[in-house]
Amino acid sequence: MTLGPLKLTPVHVEKPWGGWALGRLFGRPLSDGARIGESWEVSDRPEAQSRVAEGPQKDRTLAELRRTFGEDLLGSVATAISPGRFPLLIKWIDARELLSVQVHPDDEAARALGEPDPGKAEAWIVADATPGARMVYGLRERMTGEAVRAAAESGGLEPCLGWVTAQPGDCFMVPPGAVHALGAGIVLYEVQQNSNITYRLWDWGRTGTDGRPRDLHLSQAEAVLDGGFSPQGPVPPIRVSLGEGSRRFAVACSHFAVEILEIPPSGSMADRCDGRSFHALTVWSGSGEIVWEGNRPSRLSLSPGETVLVPACAGDYHLTSASGLKVIKSFVPDLDADVITPLRRAGVAEEDIRRILY
Repeated sequence: MTLGPLKLTPVHVEKPWGGWALGRLFGRPLSDGARIGESWEVSDRPEAQSRVAEGPQKDRTLAELRRTFGEDLLGSVATAISPGRFPLLIKWIDARELLSVQVHPDDEAARALGEPDPGKAEAWIVADATPGARMVYGLRERMTGEAVRAAAESGGLEPCLGWVTAQPGDCFMVPPGAVHALGAGIVLYEVQQNSNITYRLWDWGRTGTDGRPRDLHLSQAEAVLDGGFSPQGPVPPIRVSLGEGSRRFAVACSHFAVEILEIPPSGSMADRCDGRSFHALTVWSGSGEIVWEGNRPSRLSLSPGETVLVPACAGDYHLTSASGLKVIKSFVPDLDADVITPLRRAGVAEEDIRRILY
């Protein structure tokens, strides 16, 4: 059987800092009083498994599909970079309140610290933000890990933090080692390595549900933080026209690439999974369909907030727009073949290409 695109059921995760924006933005039914901080759209984790929402693979988990279909699902490039596990974890995040100040290790540091997960690089696409919303994105001035730890231990870390404003459409790359904290009033789409490692540096003096301060991870944070990562603006995307629509290259690294596809009403856009990587497609706004051939012409509807995983073996597919469609596309790239060469062919300057590469 040819494995076609798979619509996934999101996993809602309650957080004390979460809110109700996913219901407002995407019309999702949320339990009364539930504060949904995260919606895991593509997840192959022991604590949360994505399941197929409809079609021949309905109710199967992403882990089951990975074990059954292997490279046909993941692709050769994705399998090579993340053998034995699905490479990405993709979420919507609704920060109704300020999150803790955190830092993540890279792969090498995670191994050295004995972590079962790999490191964590992540990218943020801001989908919605209240006017003036801000977030911590680095340190105001260069500091050693020892100095950052001392400031956290003394309760004096806050003056050391760098802040940036966040507006809808902004893209931020959060590399391993970058000190960061998502601010209140921001809804974003997060693409990250499939890792759940977080080293907490500071939590603004708050207490947990048990009335006690939440645990900090100061020794680990000191070992992995980049004291020279300072505030900077969002990554400037590169827009390339594609027939009726456009493709915005947002950010790319060896672990993932993120694009934003925009298709006008009644328009369509062709794409292809050629066996190297899956495509994870999440509808930011608008509606339409994904259409592919396979053994016979097939289609799935696309509505705001929904995610479809296109297997690496799926071949050609089309996105069609009913009311104007904006889709976030994530995959594991061959940086030269999937990002650098297409942009050069489109006449993009080398310095502009370098700005989106990490």
